[in-house]
Amino acid sequence: MIKKYFAALSATALIGVAPYAMAASSTDLTVTGIITPKACAPSLSDGGMVDVGKVQATDLLPTQYTRVGSHPMQLTVACDASTLFALNGIDNKAGTSSSNQYFGLGLTSNNEK
Repeated sequence: MIKKYFAALSATALIGVAPYAMAASSTDLTVTGIITPKACAPSLSDGGMVDVGKVQATDLLPTQYTRVGSHPMQLTVACDASTLFALNGIDNKAGTSSSNQYFGLGLTSNNEK
């Protein structure tokens, strides 16, 4: 009889506590670790800026490429470990070059490349 009374009391206690055990609306999960190797950091000399100075539209050749100077830059890629990488140059004046091999400098006031 005592066993039945104890079992009934235990079941009643568990049923009474169960809603409180499931009442949590959120919980925290913390994940730690390190991804190796870390990303590489590229940098260009002079902050990647090229100043061609003032170029008059009349100085540009209408049927040929016009060289506006030579502006060498130093590219440095710093990585924490050996890794493969690729370079993809993107022209910020897209559609202003007369060839797919060169970058454009924009359009003139007459909307010419």
